[in-house]
Amino acid sequence: FQEFCEKILGATETSFSLCLCALKLIDRLRARNCNASGSDGFEYRIFIAAYIIAYKFFTERSINNKAWEPICGMDVSQINIMEIEMLYGISFNINITSEEFIEWIQEIDFIFS
Repeated sequence: FQEFCEKILGATETSFSLCLCALKLIDRLRARNCNASGSDGFEYRIFIAAYIIAYKFFTERSINNKAWEPICGMDVSQINIMEIEMLYGISFNINITSEEFIEWIQEIDFIFS
């Protein structure tokens, strides 16, 4: 999974901050669905969905989901479904305020220190 994430980050050439934003979206999903469990490979799908949403929202770049096919190795129809499911899973709450971002960084720093 780590290699997969590194591949995605390398292919998109984005900042580490964008990755943190994607992780925050995953955290929101987890908080709303704390008892849910996924099938094999769910972590890949959740990461891709969160990363695509964060990429579109925070970079202001309009990239068609078809362009993500070779990057993540998934069919565009799967990518579209994952993105919609993620958006519904977080109630379309994709904005992360500066205060939330700082708190999130501090929380991550605390966990890994």
